[in-house]
Amino acid sequence: MTTQTSNLEQVVAAVSALSQAEQAILFDSLKENLSDYLAQRRQARAWELARTAANLLREKFAATRVVVFGALFKRIKCGHSADIELAAWGVPEKQYLAAAEMVANLNPEFEIDLLELEICSSHLLQSIEKYGVEV
Repeated sequence: MTTQTSNLEQVVAAVSALSQAEQAILFDSLKENLSDYLAQRRQARAWELARTAANLLREKFAATRVVVFGALFKRIKCGHSADIELAAWGVPEKQYLAAAEMVANLNPEFEIDLLELEICSSHLLQSIEKYGVEV
């Protein structure tokens, strides 16, 4: 018997010794902790993907600055398809659609939006400048 199997059997025995109410509390706590852990892992993957997108925008489309804003920056718990919202300066207007398509197709787990700076409102641009995170 391996140590891992032995430990698992001990956990099962300990849980079995709990009342049904105690088991329910334990399982609720485990579900909440697992959910938080998975959300944190997902957020870490989203930030890594945002950095990858920023590097590609710099290398392939001459972006001079890339900023994350929106749901990822605000650390909102995301559902199945989390948005990664990026603003990029220096991307030539004629290459914007190609750049947006490239980042949108980086990873099917996440929806990545590239803001078209030339048409965004001054209020949104000020908000991005003030609260966004450069990557």
